[in-house]
Amino acid sequence: MRISFPLSFEKGALRVSNKRKFYMPITITSLRARAAASSQVEPWAYPPKATARLLGCGLTHVFDLLNTGQLESYWDGGRKITAESIKAHIARCRAATEQNKPRKRGRPKKNQST
Repeated sequence: MRISFPLSFEKGALRVSNKRKFYMPITITSLRARAAASSQVEPWAYPPKATARLLGCGLTHVFDLLNTGQLESYWDGGRKITAESIKAHIARCRAATEQNKPRKRGRPKKNQST
């Protein structure tokens, strides 16, 4: 006796077995995104690659930040960087940017004193 399901996997896509073939791409990324959106729990620590993705920089810069003590980390089967230290680093960068606002580019506007 063969049991048929309405859904079947075919070459990385999901095929609905109706009279018409309807393909809906299912990727690991979309499954992870759905899982992340549904859980709403923020992790307390991130691995270096995820930290680099969060900060928008490379692994070398992340390890430089670790070596200078700007990010806190611990070892638990692999290097983990605490979310608090990442947030603190972002806050420090934002404060430094606010203090040293770059000058506006281009020609200064004329004073209209007439």
